[in-house]
Amino acid sequence: MLAFSRILNDEEVVIVANTNPTQAQALDVIVDLLLSSGGDPFSVLYSNQANPLVPQAVRVVQQGAAAVNEIDGSIGHGPLHVVRVSLRPMEVQILRRAAQ
Repeated sequence: MLAFSRILNDEEVVIVANTNPTQAQALDVIVDLLLSSGGDPFSVLYSNQANPLVPQAVRVVQQGAAAVNEIDGSIGHGPLHVVRVSLRPMEVQILRRAAQ
């Protein structure tokens, strides 16, 4: 599974891909804490498969409830905002926080 995001001004776009050719996968993707709030919906801008599953709304993971391996080698412990994404085998999605 691969997930990353790009931020321009006040908008975040998230790209997720399931590289497994035979198994569907689901994962929590960390989104920007300042650009999203608990309960915010994300929408699918693009999928390489018909009828993609819509991600769950943003969920807040409280401090201490998750361990995150930071790029500098340290371990972070939240708080985090995450979006649960379910992908079919070899599916790619581009997501954005839905307008409210």
